[in-house]
Amino acid sequence: VTLALVLFWCVCCLPAMAAPGRLAQVRILGNQEVKTETIRQAADQALAQSPKDATLQDVAEPVRQAIMKLGYFESVQVVPSAMAGGAGLMVTVKELRRVSKITFVGNALMSSDDLAAAITTKPGLYLNERLLQRDAQRVAEAYAEKGLKASVSDLRVSTAGEVVFTVAEPQISELCVTGLRIVKPEEVAGLVTIKAG
Repeated sequence: VTLALVLFWCVCCLPAMAAPGRLAQVRILGNQEVKTETIRQAADQALAQSPKDATLQDVAEPVRQAIMKLGYFESVQVVPSAMAGGAGLMVTVKELRRVSKITFVGNALMSSDDLAAAITTKPGLYLNERLLQRDAQRVAEAYAEKGLKASVSDLRVSTAGEVVFTVAEPQISELCVTGLRIVKPEEVAGLVTIKAG
């Protein structure tokens, strides 16, 4: 019984005591499209930059951050673990969804093709929340380049990966023509392409 307890204690404490240089392996789970080697390279770079006397607990967070910075994952968990042949890191990732379609709603003054060309998110790319927020600003900037004012009032992503930008364009409530003496205001209004509404 005493021997069994000693062995149990050694196995449980191994991840805490082992330094990165003594890693038996980095086991990666959960990736479907992102190559395992890509994740492993990010982990290896973080481990190479860690102090020589760092424990697995010390390097777990730097490794997690390095993998997250790849921009392919919604979440990354890195847990020190006892493995065959020594201690290691168990890395579990959850990949971001891919963009299936991009839709613009409410845009009457600019075409959807022009707005799609102004943003960096494209169908087939991984969904990136920071990139989407920046794209919302790019939509407003695209209007501004045309001398127009608009903003993205709502930004949603469906479970199927469709990104929907709802654009709020300014509306003209009333068109007034003043200063006329000879020509009637309604005649001038009929020549103006911009209409109320």
